[in-house]
Amino acid sequence: MGYTGKTIGTAGRRTLMIAQGMARGIAADRFARFPIGASGPVRTNHPAFVYGHLTLYPARALHCAGLESNPLRPPEGFEDLFGPNAECRDDAEGTLYPGMDQVKSALYETTELCLEIIEGMKDEDLETPTAIERYRERFPTAGEAVAFLLGAHAAFHLGQVSAWRRIEGLGPAF
Repeated sequence: MGYTGKTIGTAGRRTLMIAQGMARGIAADRFARFPIGASGPVRTNHPAFVYGHLTLYPARALHCAGLESNPLRPPEGFEDLFGPNAECRDDAEGTLYPGMDQVKSALYETTELCLEIIEGMKDEDLETPTAIERYRERFPTAGEAVAFLLGAHAAFHLGQVSAWRRIEGLGPAF
């Protein structure tokens, strides 16, 4: 195990713990709904969208790291529902998005497996050029791309869940 993989793993597990905490207290029937503020529904990313979106990135992180045999695949349909160009929609009928347990499990399991793999990588593996060309200008090395995707990118979106919780009246997760 290299230092870089260990560092990414430590930070990634903390981010995963934040995701798990942010989900506490959210009712399944509100998970894919816009929050209700003082003047009605607020068009913002709801937890289902955020967690589904983040489920896509452990596989991308391993792709950035250049793994030839990437064992991670997002669940079928997640790319269309939660990809970077997808629109978050209010799911009043509960028919647009998978259920809360499925979405949360997909995020938690793919992230944990990704972190285990990254932690086992050597430093020199994570110092290679980012394998996804469009990321290379911002993140020249695989380690930089992986650290961003599993850290700052995830934390940014979890901040949206924090705001959603406040609008819904759930208060802080921690």
